[in-house]
Amino acid sequence: MKLWGMLSVEDENSGFEIVLDTDWLMLIKEHGKTRARLDPSIYTLPELRIVVDSLLRLLRGEPSVENDLPDTPGMPISELSFLAMLKFSRN
Repeated sequence: MKLWGMLSVEDENSGFEIVLDTDWLMLIKEHGKTRARLDPSIYTLPELRIVVDSLLRLLRGEPSVENDLPDTPGMPISELSFLAMLKFSRN
């Protein structure tokens, strides 16, 4: 099932797509190839938008992510580590 409203028109025109798989995981695809898989149930909508925007920047080759991450108590350490990596990655 395709998710609408998470991508800009420019991102969709450049080959990106966001869909839910049969396990209700969110897949970020680029030209049909799965580039990221997220469990959307662990995020609020604003957090999910931050993560999607950060991933798209990395996939487009813009690794410097300046988004502030919200306080996320109870989030698994693997998710926090991933979000921290996105926030502080630099080329």
